[in-house]
Amino acid sequence: MSEHAVAATRRHHHPHAAPAPSTTSRLTRPRVLAALLAFLSILGLAAAYASNDQLRAQAISGVSGWFASTPFDMADELPLNRRLRYEAADLFMRKDWRGAERIYQELHRLEPESPDVWYGLALCRHHFGDYERAIEANKKALADPVLAPLAQFNLAAELALLGRSRDALAALDSAFRIGFRDLGRIGREPAFASLRHEPGFLIPPAPQLLSFTTRGGETVRYLLVLPRHFDPSRTYPALLGLPGSSQDTDAANFVLDSFWGMQASYHNWIVITPLAPERAGFAYADDLRSVPELLDHVAGRFRIEGGKFHLAGYSNGGTAAFMLATAHPDRFHSLTALPCYEIADDVFDRLEALAGMPVTLTFGELDDGPSPAATKRIHRRLTSLELDSTLIEYEGDRHAVGALMGDRFMRLLDDIRTRTLLGPAGARTHSRFAHDE
Repeated sequence: MSEHAVAATRRHHHPHAAPAPSTTSRLTRPRVLAALLAFLSILGLAAAYASNDQLRAQAISGVSGWFASTPFDMADELPLNRRLRYEAADLFMRKDWRGAERIYQELHRLEPESPDVWYGLALCRHHFGDYERAIEANKKALADPVLAPLAQFNLAAELALLGRSRDALAALDSAFRIGFRDLGRIGREPAFASLRHEPGFLIPPAPQLLSFTTRGGETVRYLLVLPRHFDPSRTYPALLGLPGSSQDTDAANFVLDSFWGMQASYHNWIVITPLAPERAGFAYADDLRSVPELLDHVAGRFRIEGGKFHLAGYSNGGTAAFMLATAHPDRFHSLTALPCYEIADDVFDRLEALAGMPVTLTFGELDDGPSPAATKRIHRRLTSLELDSTLIEYEGDRHAVGALMGDRFMRLLDDIRTRTLLGPAGARTHSRFAHDE
C-alpha cells in the first residue's frame, strides 16, 4: 500500500472577536432587526444568484450566523467584529456606501483574510463607482468557494464598466466555470451591454431535462450537461452523477449547481444525472435497474471515452453509487462518493468487484451524521483488499463539502480521470489537510 498527502481542503477562517468598547451606543431591538434585514439583503445579492434553497442558505450562512447567535437584548454587548457587521448593514441600508466602506475597513483590520469582509468592501466600492478597487476586493473574496462565483461575476461586470472587454469576457467565463448559474442575470446586467456583440460572449448551455423509455416500458428522466463547445465528432469523458436527498429535480439541480453542472461543461465533460423513480429514491437495487439502459442510451448518442462512465454520488447518492458499481463494475472507470452513508451488507461483501477501479471517498471533518464512519469503514475494507482507494477528509467542512464546490470537484475528477488513464495505483489515504490548494 502506498500513502501520500495532497493539499485539497478548504481553510475556514474563525475570527477572534475583540470586546466591544464601553463607549458603544446601545443597539435597540428595532435597530438591530433593521440592520440584520439590511445585511441579509446585501447577502441576498449573492443569494439571488444561487438557483435553489440549499445554495441560497450557504450563500448567506457565512455572515448571518454571526447575527443568529446573538439575542436582541444583548446587542450592546456584541463583540466588536459582530457589532461592526451590524453597523455596516445599517449604513448599507441607508445607501451610505462610503460609511459602510469605512466600517468594512475597520473589520478588515480585525479580520484581514475574511472573504465576506472583502466581498462587502467590493459591493460598497462598486456602488460608488470605484471599480478598480472593487476588482481588488473581489479578487480577495474569491477565497471562499461559495462567494467565489458571485465575486467573479461582479468582477467581470467591473472590468466591462472599465472598458476592458477582453478581461471582462475571461472573468465572466471563469464565473461560469466555478459555478455561477444565473443565466438570466447575464441578459439583465447593464454592465455587459458593450459585450453582447463580442464574438467571445458565449453563454454555456444549460442542463437539458430529457427522458427515454426502457425496453420494459419505464420512462426514465435525466438531466444532461454537454461540453461548452460540444462537437459530436469528438470523444469526451462522461460522468454519471447520482443526487442525494429525495433524488428528485431539486436534488439533481443542487448537485449540478454545486459540483458537476456548468462546471463540467467548462471542463469538457458529458454528465448525466438521473432522477429517481417517483415512487422512491435510489434506495434499492431494483430502483437502479434502468440505469444500465440509460448508459446504453447515452452511449448510443455520444462518443464516450473508453466506452465507460465515471460514477459519482452525493450523500445517499454515494450509497447508491456503490450498489451500482459493484453490480456493474464493467460500466465504470471510477467511483467517487461525496460522501456516502452505510452500504448494505451484500454490497459491502461485493467490494472486491471494484478491483482496477479508482475509488475516492470524501467527507467533511465537521459532518456530525453517519457519513464519516460509513466512509471510513468502506475505505478500510478496500484497503484490506489492496484496491485503489483514496480517503479525503476536508477540514472545517460539513456534509455538503464546500471545498468541492465551484469547479473543485471537476478538478478532482480530472485528476481521477488521469489516474484511470495511467492505470491502478493501489490503496492510499489522504486524511486531514491543513491548507488550501
